[in-house]
Amino acid sequence: MKLDSARPERLVGELDAEGLLSAVLELDEWSERRLGAVDYVLGHWTAQMAARRDARSVAELQSAIGQILEQRPPPEPYKHRWHAFDDALEARRLTLAARDPERIAEMKHARPILEHLRQEGPTRQGDLIRQVGLDISVSRLSQIVSLMEAHGLVEVERRGRESFVRAATTEVADVGAQRPALLAAAERPAREQTYRSFLKQPA
Repeated sequence: MKLDSARPERLVGELDAEGLLSAVLELDEWSERRLGAVDYVLGHWTAQMAARRDARSVAELQSAIGQILEQRPPPEPYKHRWHAFDDALEARRLTLAARDPERIAEMKHARPILEHLRQEGPTRQGDLIRQVGLDISVSRLSQIVSLMEAHGLVEVERRGRESFVRAATTEVADVGAQRPALLAAAERPAREQTYRSFLKQPA
């Protein structure tokens, strides 16, 4: 059985949320090795979600954790830790749900910037006004780019004093499409948690 592996780090790439859930539900009982393996995978995936804008993956992992806690509840302190992972994912889900990339993309200057980046690729932020033909100040451009970055439309890479902007490579459209469902599902409050505390090994 996969969860009896002495190398749980391999499971991170071999399983997805659905596969992990299936493996857990097939267990006849928990063992310390199985608990450790599941804990390692959940902790690793939860930390990864902090840097991703994929609302679907967040929802799938959160659903898997919820079903594990309900159908195959682990002993303490794992139960407490997995609830903490769920809280972290809820906070991330709400952050993604609050984004409105479609509205931001329709702003007067955001649309031509986005079209330019998709056609020309990464561009030095300081060159956008000239290359796109924008009639705005440098400070106004900085505000617009920051807003677009916050809503997942662009990604900004800072190299020393220079900033290079590119169209986001993540599935922003999925976030926008899921926004109504995500907002409707926001029924329970999220507790702020630090990922350092999430990833500490149980005593």
